Amino acid sequence: MFESLMQSLHEATEIRNFTMISLLHMVIRGVIIYAFGIVLIRCNRKLFGVNSTFNRILVVMLGSLLADAVVSAEHFLIGIATVLLLTVLNGIMNRASFHMPAIESLIKGDQPIILKDGEIQWHTMKKHLITERELLSELCTQLHTQDLTTVEIAKIASDGRIKFIKRYTNI
Repeated sequence: MFESLMQSLHEATEIRNFTMISLLHMVIRGVIIYAFGIVLIRCNRKLFGVNSTFNRILVVMLGSLLADAVVSAEHFLIGIATVLLLTVLNGIMNRASFHMPAIESLIKGDQPIILKDGEIQWHTMKKHLITERELLSELCTQLHTQDLTTVEIAKIASDGRIKFIKRYTNI
């Protein structure tokens, strides 16, 4: 029965070097990486909770390293060590940027103002290659208006999106 199961797996997958031991090893590595990922998320909630470009890049890198650790026995410990190093480095940079605004500015960039008190800041728009049409489109999408005077400030966020702060009037 076992041999017929192995023969069926060989035929179905067209893999000639398939063994139950290699499958078992991959499953065990997968379970270990899954548990490691849960611990990683629990210890570093900001990495997965804050939607920044830097975090997105890091999450893709971590995912790639962990996937390689599941598939390749040779890269298992190397993948885990690299993920730990990158996660610790990310935590250090987060703490440093929290305590030192200069580092935060270096890592996250500035947030240039492209609209102030309803007036377009053309120099900043040109510098960041944002057209008036793009600005108005974002304004319409986010605030459901095309009236620039309803905006106190519009900034380019660190993730590249335009953020609007509405003007509030006392009635």
